[in-house]
Amino acid sequence: MEDNQFSTLSEAIENLDSRGYTLDFDLTSDSIECKELHKKFKPENFHIDEFHRFEGMTNPDDMSIVYAITTKDGKKG
Repeated sequence: MEDNQFSTLSEAIENLDSRGYTLDFDLTSDSIECKELHKKFKPENFHIDEFHRFEGMTNPDDMSIVYAITTKDGKKG
């Protein structure tokens, strides 16, 4: 996993998108869900490749984290 190498959240998302991380995964209570694929993935079926953390410019409590995830069947988001 990598630490933050981008200045902004949008820069990180753009870079990840260009590297094939194009799907959106939403966290559920016991899995991640890709609504585009109509599929859920349990923790044993995906890997977090890297993550990037961003603090708010005026309030450090406004924090965002973007995760680059690959599923066992090769889906990236």
